[in-house]
Amino acid sequence: MNSPRQRTAVARSDLPTVLLHWGMVLTLVFSITTGWRIASLGESSALLRWVDVLMLQGQVHRWHLFSATALTACVVGYLVLLWRMDLFGRLSLRLASLRSSDRATRWQAINKLVYWMAFVLLAAAAVTGGLMYFAPGVLPTASLAAVHQALSWAFVVYVALHVLSQVMLGGLRQLLKILSPRLAY
Repeated sequence: MNSPRQRTAVARSDLPTVLLHWGMVLTLVFSITTGWRIASLGESSALLRWVDVLMLQGQVHRWHLFSATALTACVVGYLVLLWRMDLFGRLSLRLASLRSSDRATRWQAINKLVYWMAFVLLAAAAVTGGLMYFAPGVLPTASLAAVHQALSWAFVVYVALHVLSQVMLGGLRQLLKILSPRLAY
């Protein structure tokens, strides 16, 4: 059973959790679409040319930098929230739980592994993007751009895995948590 402190922390974290999550969703979408637009400017990929008509026009480099910075700020804000609310248990991963015979325990562990996948992807995208923007020429730009683009596609896979793991963890009720975390408790 949860202690009174844990119940209070969960209740007090609802609104910040929802706001930070939607901030991450919006900035991730914006980062990916502006990044794909940048990639489509210099690449002959049929897929990128197809989606090019859906992409933003104009100062996309600037918007890409702003959205990537905002995404990073949202993630840091979420980590600070977890730390301040003493909720780091949401991210604690016990690899042995991945082999648990209990379905709920196993899916909780898979979900946490998916969270960590996002943190690794974000860090790698920040490093590769930062090197291309702030230190061009330190590493071969074409290679960095290819890795950065692969990371953007990995984020698309991450989103699918994140939604799937949420559904497997608790069905529609778990998905509704993004609207109000109290629905899951």
